[in-house]
Amino acid sequence: IYLERQVLRWLKVIMGFPNDDTCSGALVSGTSVATMVALAVARKKFHDRKMKIYCSTDAHNCIIRAVDILGIGKENIVIIPTNKQRQIDLQILEKSIDLSFGGVIVGSAGTVGTGAIDDLNGLADLCARHPNDLWFHIDGAIGAVACCSTRLRPLLIGLERADSIAFDLHKWLFVPYECGCILIRDGQLHRAALGQSASYLSLMDGGVTPSTGAMFFSDYGFELARSMKSLKVWMTFKTYGLETLGRIIEQNIDQTKYFVSLIQKHSDELELLSTGSFNIVCFRYIVPHSNNLELEIMNKFNKQLLVTIQERGIAVVSTFIIDSNIFALRMCITNHRTKRSDLDTFLEQLLIIAHELLMTPEFFNNK
Repeated sequence: IYLERQVLRWLKVIMGFPNDDTCSGALVSGTSVATMVALAVARKKFHDRKMKIYCSTDAHNCIIRAVDILGIGKENIVIIPTNKQRQIDLQILEKSIDLSFGGVIVGSAGTVGTGAIDDLNGLADLCARHPNDLWFHIDGAIGAVACCSTRLRPLLIGLERADSIAFDLHKWLFVPYECGCILIRDGQLHRAALGQSASYLSLMDGGVTPSTGAMFFSDYGFELARSMKSLKVWMTFKTYGLETLGRIIEQNIDQTKYFVSLIQKHSDELELLSTGSFNIVCFRYIVPHSNNLELEIMNKFNKQLLVTIQERGIAVVSTFIIDSNIFALRMCITNHRTKRSDLDTFLEQLLIIAHELLMTPEFFNNK
């Protein structure tokens, strides 16, 4: 308990939250569970009011799952389009808000598909104009920990104004799986939403369950029996330190920019589809001198390209769909051991496989 409290104090400082007991938090399995906790607390704030959840088209599907499990109802999710930067469109969002409902505004500190960062300060301003009707939640699974870097922190201005932040420590902080965190600005509301009394959980004047001076994390999450996640976080911070962790995150972003430059050097065969401020690049192979190639065939080719890359053990590139119909290869660089030479090798192998696929009967006749 005491170790987790210390870890949470560090994380509050990193995220710009008040480092006192007015703000609460807990370590959980990951952002999916953290999101459920945040929405449960928001529901407590709005009491018996019906709720609307506002998020962008690129928001993580854990939002939908949490809304469904908590009984808020998928029909109460309002999907907001994104702008050219793939951020949630603030103007459309503001016009879509129905203040007769309690509203949760979900901002992304790095979307899972492209790494886009929503205008967190703009979202915070919007929620501040309606403090009794709106709750500002940030999905920081991908990028919230970039606050470890003084160079990258300005990208996330506004994060410190959130009512709740859900983020992972097993991604970009390299903590062994599984470990995420939820921070809630209103600690009393957090406990009121999830704390439950029972005779077998009674707090005493002394002993191992004292009524004063202690904090029981079962009152701040869904589990009574909890694994000890705090030690591996504590050891990570103590072993490497905040400066080193921030520098590795910066290194991954610089490597991403380098990979973008490689794609641009091969613009006759590779198309850059999306890249943001973080460590994610979406791209696809395009057949040279085949401007009229049907999208369906192009998508099929890139799917086969991705599968072959994975099956040959070259890299674990993942998938993303751009603008509802374009299949993209998604490169996400989060390994502290990655070197630029690895990216050179990956691209060389990708092009070799692409050329092999072009010679197969399935695709050769469509060139």
